[in-house]
Amino acid sequence: MSTKQNLSDTALISMLAEDDQTALSALYDRYWHTLFSVAMHTLDSVEDAEEIVHDVFLNLWKLRHSLVLEKDLSHYLAAAVKYQVISKMRTEKRRLQLAETHYSSKPVTIAEDTTELWLREKEMVAQIEQGVSSLPEKCQLVFRLSREEGLSNKEIAEKLEITVNTVDTHLTKALKLLRQFFKRALLFLFL
Repeated sequence: MSTKQNLSDTALISMLAEDDQTALSALYDRYWHTLFSVAMHTLDSVEDAEEIVHDVFLNLWKLRHSLVLEKDLSHYLAAAVKYQVISKMRTEKRRLQLAETHYSSKPVTIAEDTTELWLREKEMVAQIEQGVSSLPEKCQLVFRLSREEGLSNKEIAEKLEITVNTVDTHLTKALKLLRQFFKRALLFLFL
């Protein structure tokens, strides 16, 4: 795979069209952080930003046989993230307006697909828990204190009697390992 990291986007897109999943991984590694930053800039939600970036790569995989790029791949991916963010914001706005309208006039009615959404959410929560549980013990503890209990890095350092830099190191390692875990889970879907 390390040799694929040195290939051009055009070469990787060609390999992608031939169903080469490692080409998708190389592109994912190359562009994930940049696309995540773009999504986070507008959404201010780690979960939503990660979901959008994963959706963009999922769509890239789905379109691999028919993909024709008029500009370079980085522009295509940035535009895809931009449109996904806009779509997410529109959906959220509509959901809030609908809830507001229903709340003010009558009780909110349960949508037909509530059970399906609940099941998908339950499955996603289980996958997230599996990913977090796979972290090394200290990383997992620091991650849970940060994300689940909402403690600041300084509070975690004081509670565990470690330095703030050590907390940062554990969080960085945890996020890296979780990204790898979910990337493998995403690729597993294509097998």
